[in-house]
Parts: sequence; structure tokens; C-alpha cells
Amino acid sequence: MAVINASPAPKFAETTEIGGTYVANLPGPFLNIRLKTRNPFGGAEVLELGVRAGLEGQLTRVAADSIETSEAVYTTQLGATAALVLPQFLVPFNANRFLSRYNPKTRFSLSETFVKRPEYIRSNFEFAMDYIWQRSVYHQYVFSPIVITLVNTPFKSKPFEASLIRLQETQGSSLFRSFNKQIEPSFSFTSLYNSNDFNQTRDAHYLRLFAEIGGLTRSLYRKSLFESTGLNVYDFARFSADYRRYYHLTPSTFFVWRLNGGVVHALTRTDDLATPENDSQFIIPYDKSFFAGGSTSLRAWQPRKLGPGGFTPTRLSSDGKVIRDFLTEQPGELLLEGSAEYRFPIYDFIKGAFFTDFGNVWGLQERRSPTTGEYLRPGAQFQLNQFYKQIAVGSGIGIRFDFTFLILRLDVATKVYDPTAPFVDRWAFRRFNSRANPLAFNLGIGYPF
Repeated sequence: MAVINASPAPKFAETTEIGGTYVANLPGPFLNIRLKTRNPFGGAEVLELGVRAGLEGQLTRVAADSIETSEAVYTTQLGATAALVLPQFLVPFNANRFLSRYNPKTRFSLSETFVKRPEYIRSNFEFAMDYIWQRSVYHQYVFSPIVITLVNTPFKSKPFEASLIRLQETQGSSLFRSFNKQIEPSFSFTSLYNSNDFNQTRDAHYLRLFAEIGGLTRSLYRKSLFESTGLNVYDFARFSADYRRYYHLTPSTFFVWRLNGGVVHALTRTDDLATPENDSQFIIPYDKSFFAGGSTSLRAWQPRKLGPGGFTPTRLSSDGKVIRDFLTEQPGELLLEGSAEYRFPIYDFIKGAFFTDFGNVWGLQERRSPTTGEYLRPGAQFQLNQFYKQIAVGSGIGIRFDFTFLILRLDVATKVYDPTAPFVDRWAFRRFNSRANPLAFNLGIGYPF
């Protein structure tokens, strides 16, 4: 005979977080408040509400001519979320008695994010409906039949808008679409397998597969919607896969590697109603693009600034010279990247790591010049006989403070091979700590993968 003692969980739970960030050499405070209510409607539901407010330092998103360095600015961020989780599938037929062993749930969620920067104000509203179930304690599925995102930018400074137009005209950049009014209807499926624990102390596997399709019915309403509201809508298919392997070598040392990739493509051509050219192109929402660089990607590059492919972004300096552009985000439609990391103890809760990152992003639908037929971003288009020469490589060392409940991480990285540099400068470690290859410091919470 087994005796099970159970105690009820509290009906209400409130969490308040006060903290700070240090990004782009600027300190920024933030406040998070979350409230959880259990069984609010008498059916074992869970209602979660949250608000967030903070200031955060960020680097310039788009380079402006004559700006020699990446300007650090404060960003005001406000957010609110609401989620209702039901302990069953909400479907018009009785399926839960067959699925009870899979712990089925239905989740409705709303979120609003407001961002105010000197160069723009942007808001992002999202509604999602998710079906969640567990195949095992390690394996979870999420099917989202309804995901609707509304993006609006009520303010753009004139210099910023001019920079967006210049990038679109000279490089075919899609960054300007990130600041158009648009609606993104889609549905998605996620499979997540993770046999590790929070502190990553096991010999384990991790695999996340994600697929999303959006805008399938846009032909029914796209033009009328744009004419009446100014909202753009695009169709697309997006897939990504992230595999990680954790080898427990000794009780305190680990070897970990990761392969991460993704592809996104428009399903049909679009007459781009948001631009004067009104030309037919394969267009995807900017937020669905892939990016490389940053603290969980290639750590020797600034976030979202690597690539695409072997293209060398340039801009004008204050004295009218053409120089490399290290400041502007570089989107792509194909992502291939990986990392390998050896983790070892240093002293007590202080851990160390040696790591190497590699990868890049590429375009699959690069725009060509209407006069010459050449790509506006030479080297950015993915080609089977060239892509392996355009794999960027960076290496570095890391220090991690493992407090069990929290892991603080500092990674210092440098570029080894930079495919976006001029040919003679691609082996970047020869020009260590120059403007083209400065030490990159990545401060974060948790492991990079």
C-alpha cells in the first residue's frame, strides 16, 4: 500500500523582479511583475498576467553616413502579457479521454510590446492559440493553429527613414519592411526534445524542430486591406532545426557541440505596394528573416551583423570615403551555424570554457540591378559551389559563475576567418584587435546553448 501526501498549491502567486542590464556600455534598470491565478473559473485553469518596464542600452540599428562608430542609445521598453491555460484540448469533439496520458493543454495568449528609441517608435501585438502535449517527460509538442501578429511603427525620424530607403535602393535591403504596418497571420508546429536539466549536468541530447506557414489566404484580402488600413501581408514558409549534444566527460568537465540551421522563403511573388517601384518580388516579413552574430550565435560578431555570405557591406565616412559597415543588421533567408565548447571547473562555482563558433546567413532571393542584372549584394546569394568558402569562424574563452539557480556568463571572442572582409584580410586573426577585429565581449544569463 502506498501513502501519498498532497498539499494544495496557493491560489495566487505573485513575482516581482527588479534588476538591471548592461548593454552597449549603458546600464539600464527594469521591473517585471507577474501574477498567476490557479483555478479562476473552477476548471483547473491557470491565468497568468505580466507587465514589464525598463530602459536598455542598444547600438544603432542602421548606420548613417558620416557616423564613424556605433552609437549607443537608450531604449524604452514596455510590455504586457496575458495567458490562459486550460488542462485539456479545446476542440469540438471529445478527444481528451484518448489524450489524457499526454497531459494535453490549450493555451490562449496575448502580448503587446512597445519600444521607443530616438530614431523610431514601434509596437508589436500578438495573439496565439496553442495546443500543447507531452510525449514523455523530455519530449513536448506545440501546435499553434492561430498566430496573428500586428506590427506598427507610428514614428520614424527623417534621417532614419532616409537610411532605410538608401539601403533598400542600393542593396535591396528588406530592413525598411520591419518598420511598415503589417499583419502576419500564420500557423506553426514545434517539436522539442531535451533530456538535460537546468544546469546542463547530464550526458544529454537536445533537438528543436520548428515549422511555420503564413499568409496562405492573403489573396482574398491583401489589396483591399492595404488600401483601407495600410497594412501589408506576406506569405511565407519557415523551417528551423537546432540540435545539441552534451558529453559528460568527467564529473566536472563537458564537451558540447551544436548545429543550428533554418530556411525561409516566400510562397508567391508580391507586388510590393509599400514601395514606389511596385515590382513583383519574393518578399518575406523582416521579422521572419534569419540573422547571425551575438551571444548565442557567433560570439565574435555583434548581434545580427554577420553576413550575408561573402558580401562586404559598405557606407560613406564623414570625409566621403567608402568604408566597411559594421553597424547595420544583415538579414538572410538561409542560416547555417554551429559551435563547439569545452567546459571545465576553475574554482568552486567558477567555471571556464574554450569555444569555437562557425556559420553565416545567405540570401535565397537576392535582388538584381534592373540595368546590369548583377546582384545588389554581390556574394550574398547562396551557391553550392561557394558557400563553404563563406563560413565565418570565431573562437574565444568564457567565464561562468554557476550559482545553481542562476548562471552568469562572460564570453570573450575574436574573429578567426571573416568571409565578408576584403580577400587579403579574411584571415582576421592576423589583424587582431584592429577596428575590423576587436575583442567581442558577451555578457549573458545562462549557457549559450
